[in-house]
Amino acid sequence: MRLFEIVRLAGPARRGGGLLQLAPHHAAVPLVGPRSRNAGRGFGQASREKEASMPAHTRTAAATPSRQRRRAGLLRRIALTVAAVTGGAALTFVASSPASACCVVPDHAIIVCQSASFYANYDPAARTPVGFKRTLYYGDKVGHTRGAHPVYNGWAATFDFGPNDWGYARYECLGGWGSW
Repeated sequence: MRLFEIVRLAGPARRGGGLLQLAPHHAAVPLVGPRSRNAGRGFGQASREKEASMPAHTRTAAATPSRQRRRAGLLRRIALTVAAVTGGAALTFVASSPASACCVVPDHAIIVCQSASFYANYDPAARTPVGFKRTLYYGDKVGHTRGAHPVYNGWAATFDFGPNDWGYARYECLGGWGSW
């Protein structure tokens, strides 16, 4: 079921014959009836029958010009809201990288494995870390705040206090919380 579709709303001739809008599916009924520019061109009968079966509040044939302008304004606000919400979701996804966790001071920990690989980033599509940086060894000072910094498939966003940079290390290799 389509919730939104692009429709052409009739408007005054000085506006170029109409506006393209993102509109709710139920409002995407063409303007018909004696005021329509489609009257007498073969569009009227089927459209009038279709419109007669619709609830009164969705019929557009009897809509006054002021009601059409209000509806166009409402549809424009809906389209902008949808764009803002979906754009905001994309920005939220981009901002969820470990660099965005910089404002939360990581809890002090150490590497408890004999050696641990430290990667630059994590690729969620491949479900694996990418961009090998270096090997960390037992006792190296790192940071990770449980619950605030992400852990993907066992790879934790980790701050290496040696060269002061972010990356990903295996979560089971972090330990000794608050030991330094």
